[in-house]
Amino acid sequence: MMVFSHKAMSLRKTTIVALCLGLLCSISFSKPLIWKECVASALQNNLDLRKAQESLKQYELAVEAANSSLSPQLNGSAGASHSKSTSETHQDSYILGLSASQLLFDGAKTQLNLDKSRLEFQANRAAYQVASAALRNNLRKAYIEVQQYQELLRISYIVQSRRKQQYELIFLKYEAGREHKGSLLKSKASLTQAEQNGSSTQRTLELKQKKFASELGITDANLLFVSDNLSPSSLSISVDLTVLSLGSPYYLQYKLEKLGRDMALKSAQANQGASLQANANYGLSDTLFFPQNNSWSLGLSGSYPFWDGGNRQSQTQVAQSQLKVASMNETVAYKTVLMNLEEAKVNYLNAKSRVVVDAQFLEASEERSRIAEVQYTTGQLSYDSWMLIENELVADQEALVNAKVALLNAEASWILAKGGTLEDEK
Repeated sequence: MMVFSHKAMSLRKTTIVALCLGLLCSISFSKPLIWKECVASALQNNLDLRKAQESLKQYELAVEAANSSLSPQLNGSAGASHSKSTSETHQDSYILGLSASQLLFDGAKTQLNLDKSRLEFQANRAAYQVASAALRNNLRKAYIEVQQYQELLRISYIVQSRRKQQYELIFLKYEAGREHKGSLLKSKASLTQAEQNGSSTQRTLELKQKKFASELGITDANLLFVSDNLSPSSLSISVDLTVLSLGSPYYLQYKLEKLGRDMALKSAQANQGASLQANANYGLSDTLFFPQNNSWSLGLSGSYPFWDGGNRQSQTQVAQSQLKVASMNETVAYKTVLMNLEEAKVNYLNAKSRVVVDAQFLEASEERSRIAEVQYTTGQLSYDSWMLIENELVADQEALVNAKVALLNAEASWILAKGGTLEDEK
């Protein structure tokens, strides 16, 4: 009986070495990407992020445009004309001029509009951070999926080697009359299933690589492998979730939007008051070029809206309504962020506990498998009982991988709930 054991062990080692070499040959030509390299690639190549950056620039330029309204305004003008009367008299005229104006008072309307533009810029910067956080989450989960199927592919090679070793052992026992044909056929079917599972996992891995490449903003997914470390980073989740919620960019964008609506309301109210402006003009005119006759003027101009058909009053009421909606949005956003953080915290803790449990189950399954193989070889264990133990080992190997993946995804969801961005990863 020991002949079977030694020969089986020799076959098992040979098969494992051959399969592992095949796996290494399939991936060794590509240097695995680490997470920070993926972040750098996404920051540079992802089109959605670049569009969000350009949109943010537009709001920044709007602030500059609003700020220019408080500065002196200087304009130049020039004109030339040629006229002819019925007496066929011709006359040319040339005009050059400069005009300057400075807003002195408008009830702080222009300043309020500037403040509103600044708040809109800050709100959209927070919205950009939300977009970056969402992209970071999508990229991270795509990265984890590649890790997951790389590990499952590695396990599939090991399972194939075990199934082949088992089939060869059962074949030897069948040839010696110590095992029936049903066990041999069942073992052959298990080997075929393991090979098909390996092919299926390979195809799924290739699909996940393409998805990951899309998140990176690149088109070539060939041999796009990543670091196979499935261990999550050390997270500190013993924090005040209320404070964390108030600092979340998802909440801040609504808070800043509400402040901007408040500025818009005050601006609409100020638009119902008087305005005062200083003006200065200097001009040259003549019938010859270069004109020599000059004139200048200094003055003040003011206006007060006595009646506009209720237009300004309607604008004020619209601004009041928008402020109410923005205030409600802020409240909803705060509650949503707080709930997301609480949910992400619980899911992370649960996933962390599950990894510990599944690791213990796998340790037990590996020990049972070693014992069962010896018992089956020596005739102390039936084929059916041995296969049950072997199948549990495969299931526990995959379960631990999936538990680690769930923990990594829970970690990503926690960072998303906090508002962690791609830029934070640099």
